[in-house]
Amino acid sequence: MRFIPYIGAVLAAIFPILLAAAVDPGWSMALWTIALYVIVEPIVGHFIEPWLQGQTTGLSPLAIVVSAVLWTALWGPIGLLLATPLTMCKRCSAPTCFGRLTSPKIGGYEARSF
Repeated sequence: MRFIPYIGAVLAAIFPILLAAAVDPGWSMALWTIALYVIVEPIVGHFIEPWLQGQTTGLSPLAIVVSAVLWTALWGPIGLLLATPLTMCKRCSAPTCFGRLTSPKIGGYEARSF
């Protein structure tokens, strides 16, 4: 649920915290669950996931975070969901589209500069 900005992590934590409170007769399990979400969730969301996505897609973690900010600013939550796939599409299509314009040979003929 972290794809929902600002409240996604909180919404995702509500059910496990309520379950921990219902199962344990004391408050220790619920407090440990809250501590787990407060400590682990930011580390996973800000460091581990961008690094893993960068490793699998070939993008740097900084590019993943910047693309998430950019696409979220443009399209809101849908842009946040599609940030990495859209960035990968742009990354794969850019050399194909712009490579022809900057290539010394266009259509098998040598390009001339005027």
